[in-house]
Amino acid sequence: MAGYAMADTAVPALKLDSPPDPKSELKIDAQLREPRFWVATEYVHTWQNATTATPDLVDQVTVTPNSSTVTPMYNQKRVAFGDGNAVRLTLGGWIDRDEKFGAELSGFYTPRQTETDSITGTPNGPILTAPFGASALNGVTAGKSQIGGPIGSTGVQGYASFTSTTESYGGEGNLLAHLLTYHHGPDFSVDASGLGGFRYFGVADQFQESIGRENVPPALGNNFSGTDSYQTQSNFYGADFGGRVRVGYEGLFAELTPKLGLGVTDESVDVSGTSSASSGGTPLPALNPGGFLAIGNKLGDRSTDKFAVLPQLTLKVGYDLTKQVEVFVGYDVLYLSQVARASGQVSNQVGASTSPFAAFGGIPGGADNSPPPAISSTSFLQQGVSAGLSAKF
Repeated sequence: MAGYAMADTAVPALKLDSPPDPKSELKIDAQLREPRFWVATEYVHTWQNATTATPDLVDQVTVTPNSSTVTPMYNQKRVAFGDGNAVRLTLGGWIDRDEKFGAELSGFYTPRQTETDSITGTPNGPILTAPFGASALNGVTAGKSQIGGPIGSTGVQGYASFTSTTESYGGEGNLLAHLLTYHHGPDFSVDASGLGGFRYFGVADQFQESIGRENVPPALGNNFSGTDSYQTQSNFYGADFGGRVRVGYEGLFAELTPKLGLGVTDESVDVSGTSSASSGGTPLPALNPGGFLAIGNKLGDRSTDKFAVLPQLTLKVGYDLTKQVEVFVGYDVLYLSQVARASGQVSNQVGASTSPFAAFGGIPGGADNSPPPAISSTSFLQQGVSAGLSAKF
């Protein structure tokens, strides 16, 4: 009987499911999870409301045989600063894994802006005057001093220059609470969050005036020059409340952020002045410290705190280049109810006896023992259009 040999047949081994790879799961989870942190940088083109009006500082006097006419040359002057350039940086992130609570820091800086103006008087030109404790002469009323134009057979040449500067800056830190998410299909979404925290905003101003006169020839009559400097600093500190709504559709988005700050503005004023004078070519010692209008009780530092509100509205529209990068443009408006502007602290009401030039009229120098003037306050409005880039990770 023929025999049959059994062929060796390999039996496949049973394969058990291998345990999951934790590293693989983490990679998948990272790909699915939304970015938790963001950083944004913006360029902002700004403009602000004009400063507080100055008092009457320079006039032109037209003299006729029977009367004289005064035309203000630098009176009720509101300095309208040109457009400014600012930068803003924002850092934020969600604290928890479910992205319900987060925090955000933001700060901006608007560099110093400067505006200048000047008026020059000549011996043969119009009669120009500036406020000063002098007696009536040549059609110029008492309390004015001639800085240009003829005087008898001689004349006066003089000048008045004005320089104004301003800058603003601020920062805030807020906690975020995600309130709502709505999706309609894969392309349309609405997200809403509330925010609250601390807000700081500062405005620094300076107004400087330099006024001088010189007789022609200089050896005749009284010659003087004076410079006054008014510096103000307004710092707002307060609580910040608001919200943020973002609507997205197929990569496009619009974001609205209204906020309200409630707190106090710390306003401080620093007034200083310098002067020099001569009579008939001989230097005169100053009888009192100060400059032209910054004299007596107006000199020195003073400060006050005032309750203030700071509302702000920001609108952005943009496009998501990728899931991590977006570009946007925006509009921003900010209002602060209480600030001290430098030009608002100028006063042309001076006592002749407290002026460094009191000796011109034979007036003895005297101390000013009256209380310093109160700080003058007004409001501040700043607007801006922006362009920026945001990255999420």
